[in-house]
Amino acid sequence: MSDAANRQWFPALSASCINHATDCLGAGMFYELRRYAINAGRMDEWVRFMEETIIPFQVGKGMVIAGSFRGEDDTTYVWLRRFASDAERERLYQAVYQSAEWKNDIAPKVAELMSPDIDVTRIVPTPRSVVN
Repeated sequence: MSDAANRQWFPALSASCINHATDCLGAGMFYELRRYAINAGRMDEWVRFMEETIIPFQVGKGMVIAGSFRGEDDTTYVWLRRFASDAERERLYQAVYQSAEWKNDIAPKVAELMSPDIDVTRIVPTPRSVVN
């Protein structure tokens, strides 16, 4: 799309912001879209574990959880985490995944409930996204 067309659809945004989303978002804000394959028949247990244990634990460490979803197929679970920067992501990964609580209490249950194949996609909202 040309700069002129961009300005027509997004008049309040600069061309730089339209063409390079990170210019709009400050210091490199991004999301992680995480998709998991949950073991057959374990989705209800997984959702309870996420909502009662994993999400509160991660939020307690400073993680921002933007959404949590289950697929209609009853084996797909998707969630979004937001990070202000790569440095924040690294710090939060360390705080969560290197903690004794994660290693000793949470990770074993995760391994029991889901496939080890995890799909993580780093995404940046478009200028008109409601999650900006």
